[in-house]
Amino acid sequence: MRPILFCIAFCAGANSLFAQMGPAIIPDSLFAGAHQVTLQDDTYFTVLSIDKSTLSRNYTVMLVNELAIPENTVALHYNDFRKIKQASVTISDLSGKKLGSFGLKDFQDWKSDWMEVASEDRVKLLGIPNLPLPFFVEVSYTIELRGSLFFPDWRPVSRENQSLSEATFTLRNNTPYPVRYRGSNLGEPEILKEGNATEYRWSVKEFPAIELEPLSGDSEKHLPVLYTAPTAFEMDGFKGNMGSWASFGGWIKDLNEGRSDLSAEQLAEIKNLTAALPTEREKARAVYDYVQKNMRYVSIQLGIGGWQPFPASTVHEKKFGDCKALSLYTKSLLDALEIPSYYTLVRAGEGASNVIREDFPSAFFNHVILTLPLEGDTMWLECTSSIAPFGYLGSFTSDRHVLLIDEQGGRLVRTKAYSLEENRQETTGRIQFKEDGSASASLDRSYSGMEIEREGFFYLLQAPALEQKNWFYDHLGGKVRELTSYQLKPASDEIVPQTGFTAEVQFSQLGQSASSRLFIPVANFTAQLSIDLPDAERRAPIEVHHPYTELDSILISLPSGYVPESIPSTVELDTPFGKYRREVRVMEDGTSPPELVSRNIRSRAFVPGGCCRIFLPDLPKSLPV
Repeated sequence: MRPILFCIAFCAGANSLFAQMGPAIIPDSLFAGAHQVTLQDDTYFTVLSIDKSTLSRNYTVMLVNELAIPENTVALHYNDFRKIKQASVTISDLSGKKLGSFGLKDFQDWKSDWMEVASEDRVKLLGIPNLPLPFFVEVSYTIELRGSLFFPDWRPVSRENQSLSEATFTLRNNTPYPVRYRGSNLGEPEILKEGNATEYRWSVKEFPAIELEPLSGDSEKHLPVLYTAPTAFEMDGFKGNMGSWASFGGWIKDLNEGRSDLSAEQLAEIKNLTAALPTEREKARAVYDYVQKNMRYVSIQLGIGGWQPFPASTVHEKKFGDCKALSLYTKSLLDALEIPSYYTLVRAGEGASNVIREDFPSAFFNHVILTLPLEGDTMWLECTSSIAPFGYLGSFTSDRHVLLIDEQGGRLVRTKAYSLEENRQETTGRIQFKEDGSASASLDRSYSGMEIEREGFFYLLQAPALEQKNWFYDHLGGKVRELTSYQLKPASDEIVPQTGFTAEVQFSQLGQSASSRLFIPVANFTAQLSIDLPDAERRAPIEVHHPYTELDSILISLPSGYVPESIPSTVELDTPFGKYRREVRVMEDGTSPPELVSRNIRSRAFVPGGCCRIFLPDLPKSLPV
């Protein structure tokens, strides 16, 4: 590593150390807001043949402060298709003095995913010792790859609060098969031809640290990223072409060929169960229910089995399978009933809705579901879940491009996007306040669409009673003294499911008593999304991936003798990213203390509620206040 001189504004008194480190100067601007500074990061990817390649990387980072947590561990993933040939880590202080040196033998070896029962995916981890900050970490490794389904992506700045002095990515293609690439926030590569080889080189220089704003969309819209992919490829002896979605889908289709192999005896039970059902929808629902009750999800990823499912007969016999196997098994049952369905690849995950690009065929998928084109409607089945309602996808796989495998190969379609009206949470209730700010409440909440997942409520339906009770103590506003009673409503079995709860709750302190006044919150029971939107002008537009509507209607009963002193005025906001309305009304019948009706309606965006101030008029001092 060549010596480097660093000018760091915040590191007063370190100039004597910097002066020893050579002529190159890193601008002060790269330390503004940075938890780590990448000094140099060079990646070299060489395609040697249709099924062999190497990946080498050498990078040096400065860990500026204790918030540079992601760089405190070096992680190298490997499996049967990915071998680590060498790795080294060197740690040095600001003067260049070596503080530690490690080789591959010093890394610890772990399973990559503890949820997988059988998998070849493993990871070698090296924890960086806790040393006085700042200091340098230099990492070098080489990986040999067998198979070419996956080419690397490149993220020279992979997170916020990371700055970069210089990084390069070089792709050398020694084969006659074209490679493809797609960049964001990057310039075009330098291209050099050398004999039969073609070399592409990208570089990024002096990229300052940034902080991503809330609701600003995918990070690749703001940070440099490069995706690379093959055209012709081979995986464990299975050759394919990724030049189009149709050709890539054809490779998946060939992998599945002959695996829907259920015998007449194995199909007899499902045929008997569905014989009297009149419609395809009812038959499909019965098949889904059968799979949920009789099969269980087990992740097994060995060799080509990471992409090729078990035969359906094996799933039927063993009563388990992974996402690929359970989806193919469900499809086999539907085929036997002459109900068309399609094996479908998806990039699952709540934050992965916009990963698949229509113009860039690639193997970005990590999950399989089933597409069910019923008459007048298209449904998608999550075959790994034992509790998901029939046709419900939720945040895991909804509203994104998926690759549907049909007789022609593959084609991109988009899964259901749940609408503002379908994603709905509605709370009604009555609260009786006492003079000291304590209160008793009766609450009734309903969820529909993706709102059933809000704060983990849907999964609470299957949880033990103690966990259910703790959820109410954790998620209801105010200080819950006692959960008197509660009842959870089972989720309905439909594409837009509904569920909810009723609860009787005692609060030790829901309002604030001060002198002769009682301060009462008028919006306190909704599981609102807390979004930090500072007043400073935004750089990026607000993006709300999953729209929602929330409505609260709360009747507030005051203690005897109390009357409203100050009522929040009606607030109504209408913006491009959301709407909000809050209304508080006083109800009086002339015989009892007045009551307040608080009504809040939100869609898409969160707006904090107000506070209602109640006071006790002059009364004899012997009365409680």
